Amino acid sequence: MNGADFLEQCRRELEASAERERLTSLLLAVEQLVGETPGCDVDGQKTLEELFGKMQAYARERQKGGYYAFTMAEAEKFIREYLGIGERKTVRLEDFL
Repeated sequence: MNGADFLEQCRRELEASAERERLTSLLLAVEQLVGETPGCDVDGQKTLEELFGKMQAYARERQKGGYYAFTMAEAEKFIREYLGIGERKTVRLEDFL
């Protein structure tokens, strides 16, 4: 599924969810990653709630002293891998010369 369609699916999911508060921030992160990767495809079978649950389980497995926080890079990598969003590509002018 293309990124724009996936985001629309996520917005509908968010509207119907009882967990809107916790999923809103995650949707913003996903929107940013899709926006940074134009033309990307996303696994349309995945949902925001599943992604949140997987991130929560990952954090629980790695917690120390009852605490774990994703760094920005870790969160980006986790979301990209889980949803199947490719890495953003840097286009340089030299590539076209």
